[in-house]
Amino acid sequence: MVRSNGLLSGLIFAYDATWRLGTLYLSAQPFGKLLGVVPTLVAGSLIAVGFVVPQYVAWLEYCTDNSAAETLRPWCKKRVPSIYAWVQSHYWDVGFLRYWTISNIPLFILAAPMLYILAKSAIWGLTRRTDSKIIKPGKRNSKIDPSNNPGIRTPNGERARQIIVRLAIPQLAVAVMALTGYHVQIITRLASGYPVWYWWLASMMSENREVELFGRKWRLARVISRWMVLYAILQGGLFASFLPPA
Repeated sequence: MVRSNGLLSGLIFAYDATWRLGTLYLSAQPFGKLLGVVPTLVAGSLIAVGFVVPQYVAWLEYCTDNSAAETLRPWCKKRVPSIYAWVQSHYWDVGFLRYWTISNIPLFILAAPMLYILAKSAIWGLTRRTDSKIIKPGKRNSKIDPSNNPGIRTPNGERARQIIVRLAIPQLAVAVMALTGYHVQIITRLASGYPVWYWWLASMMSENREVELFGRKWRLARVISRWMVLYAILQGGLFASFLPPA
């Protein structure tokens, strides 16, 4: 969680907290609703603490010596000093669109399949409807409105949809950030920590979905699965040789 992309997991708690706070005015017991937000805020804060505390420790170490004010590093003088942001920008040249250079085109090609999979599956997760096939007949309760309370135990399909939506948000965010700001090739490693694209792939396998490419039909799930196995082998060799995406 102390990695910058780990902060995106906090979006799950931010989503829940925002939704719950937004429903306070509709609730007959707003105080009880407000208490329900507290655990969510605490859980989200723990993620933030894992990032903020190392920044504060570094600030105490490098930025509080008044006798050496003239030799302080530039990041110490920022309104919001962050040694992490300074190191990423100064030594790794990380920043918005900084990686968009002609010399890095091969790395964008390397990352393109994973960026597509992450974005496509995240959009699938955000827009999919409840799959009626996984809701058992007779289990519906007309008194329960899932849209009004995503925290209650709802029929299987709706409950699954709510979970997927929450997890799709940070997955889409990391894909956009990798494309625009990160060293894009690292998305091939970061992607392993985001589950929605695995579920998307599994759903395509169960549906035998096909796409037309190069004049013939392909089972997309089979193509992606074979590519994953092949790239796992290639990536091991690349890492061992200290080559991208290392």
